[in-house]
Amino acid sequence: IATVVLLCAKQQTNPPSPALNVYHASFAAVIVANHLSLTMSEVSVELFEEVAKIMSDPNVPPKKKASMEDKTRVYALYKRATVGRLNPPYTDEDTETEKRPKSRPGMLSFEARAKYDAWAKTDEVASKAEARKQYVELAEELVGDPVSDCIKKHSS
Repeated sequence: IATVVLLCAKQQTNPPSPALNVYHASFAAVIVANHLSLTMSEVSVELFEEVAKIMSDPNVPPKKKASMEDKTRVYALYKRATVGRLNPPYTDEDTETEKRPKSRPGMLSFEARAKYDAWAKTDEVASKAEARKQYVELAEELVGDPVSDCIKKHSS
């Protein structure tokens, strides 16, 4: 990634017009974004487990304060990636279907209900692999460098 950005910068020996600068910057940004999405499209189980370990470590400082929505999304993506869909129809990759809640928690069980609703929303996620990808992306957004370093370690 850095090589592409550096090459774009080195090719400009004369002071270019502002429009050309914008062109080169946007070209480099597209290449960087494409590389990141290619890297993130292949989240292994090992990478997912390492990131989950980072996320559960209370000594890892967050990059930003997680909102309740972020917390429930992290929980839901973890459940979708490890257990599978909350609601039928289940697929072959869904495990432990008997351990799922039989019904939605009552309205006074705020936390349990929020977790249930978030997990139910992840039923639209295509597969466990896609849930792992989304989990790692969200973890990188929330935690930052420790997750980024883990991704780099696994992509090399």
